[in-house]
Amino acid sequence: MKTRYFFIAALALVTLLPACRELELNAYEDDPRLYFYRDVSASKQRDSISYSFFFQDDNVMRDTIYVEIRTMGFPAPVERPFRVAQSNAGRPAAAEAGVHFLSFDDSALQGFMRVAPGSISALVPVVLLRAPSLKTEKVRLEIEIVENDYFKPGIRENLKFLVKISDSAEKPASWSTWEYFFKAWGPRKMQFLTKYLGIDFNERAPQEWNQLLYYGGLAKEMLAQYNEEHPGAPLKEDDDTLVSFD
Repeated sequence: MKTRYFFIAALALVTLLPACRELELNAYEDDPRLYFYRDVSASKQRDSISYSFFFQDDNVMRDTIYVEIRTMGFPAPVERPFRVAQSNAGRPAAAEAGVHFLSFDDSALQGFMRVAPGSISALVPVVLLRAPSLKTEKVRLEIEIVENDYFKPGIRENLKFLVKISDSAEKPASWSTWEYFFKAWGPRKMQFLTKYLGIDFNERAPQEWNQLLYYGGLAKEMLAQYNEEHPGAPLKEDDDTLVSFD
């Protein structure tokens, strides 16, 4: 009898599982949600990014970075607007809308705050403004998912994204990998590498030795060419130290 009861209970459980799974899928489909995407393996987007106008020409007064969000639930055949907002307004070192960034409610951005039909992702445009105060201070812009008629907040751990904004140079975490080839870090050296070699120090350094070796050799060539094109004014740091990759 016990065996029979166990068999009946097991059979009932197996019968219920597909129904429960269908209910779960229907819940996601009928209740779509959003979260900030994170790619830990490729280090393309984590939970924050540091941006500095230091690497831009002096006449660049604004720039746009894009933060990826993902949907939960099935794709929809229609365009779906979404909302994000600053979550740290008024706090110490907080970025100020209209001064350090363009408000997410600005009419110029509304056409971009949408998930396209059939899509499961979108890019949030974050328009950064070059305030004079960024020369001496770093501000924080904390962004959060805001519920609207189309989406609710999704994965709890991925509901906020941090952008740190400045107009000065800081030694990046990836320099520990580059250091063997580029030697001692310096603001003007990093600015040179960004401008002439196109290296994005916000991303993880290449892991292939040959690629690192290539950049190391290219840096020396480009520096020699720069110094030849600027006779009597070789590349230096602000403290008058000559930039070198030897």
